[in-house]
Amino acid sequence: MAMESANPDVANPGEWLERIVLPNGVWVHGVRYYSDELMKLKQGRRSLRGAVRLEKPDASAILVRVPRRKSILSVPAVSSAIVLRSSEENS
Repeated sequence: MAMESANPDVANPGEWLERIVLPNGVWVHGVRYYSDELMKLKQGRRSLRGAVRLEKPDASAILVRVPRRKSILSVPAVSSAIVLRSSEENS
């Protein structure tokens, strides 16, 4: 299953990209995404890879699909850059 695009920093809408889940979450396009549920999946593992894609057009959340798991998690952005951009657009 090829999940990586030629340029991993540029994703087409709906495209799944492979990422490693780090102790502080998942990074996509310089934005950090984190949830307690995602960290529970990582708990006890040295490394965890998953496929991610943007869930919303404003990049406020991503979908994370982990191999050998039947569900897909919605993980919110915790980066202040996204919060600022989203709040400016809603003004």
